[in-house]
Amino acid sequence: MNSVLATGLQGINKSMDGAVKAANDIARAGQISPTANAAGITEVNGQGSGEVNLQMDLAESMVDLKVYEQSYKASAKVLEVATETVGTLLDIKT
Repeated sequence: MNSVLATGLQGINKSMDGAVKAANDIARAGQISPTANAAGITEVNGQGSGEVNLQMDLAESMVDLKVYEQSYKASAKVLEVATETVGTLLDIKT
């Protein structure tokens, strides 16, 4: 049973870390890095101001955020079921 609880907690931790990274990526999606700005770079991969890349990065980060949300929910469900199972076993034993 400890293994199941550890797996659920590990899933929640990984989901939270991934969600924070995706959220940070979304927050930075519209910004030009200070080094690129200082160097006067206004084009990325031949696209003016990197608009296409920014849209792709934003979309990818939003999808990642949704995936981590679903992963979090699944891990929480694992913990819920494990807790209910322990409760049921304790009820049967008494």
